[in-house]
Amino acid sequence: MKVIPAFSVPKAPCSEDDATSRNCYWDAAKRGNGKGYSYVVDVRGNVIYLNPKLNDHAARQKFNAAQREAGKEWWGTVDGHRFCWAKIGDTSYVTCFDGYKTTS
Repeated sequence: MKVIPAFSVPKAPCSEDDATSRNCYWDAAKRGNGKGYSYVVDVRGNVIYLNPKLNDHAARQKFNAAQREAGKEWWGTVDGHRFCWAKIGDTSYVTCFDGYKTTS
């Protein structure tokens, strides 16, 4: 029988625009614009969404590769959303892996 290690939810909230936060949680219903997906960041910096469809590592890599190929710039975390890229111009168009979009 395989033993699965216990998982404890971090007690500290993640900072809004910080891609380097570790051992924290993001409550999407209460932070940012009140929309999006909640997640935790473990002590190693791995992002684990509470919505399982967003935890597909291969899909994240494919998304990142497509953004890079489109000439977009890596922006990391924007408004609490992880894995964000921007098309830079007079107005920058930001797209994140979880579907969040904004301009800057």
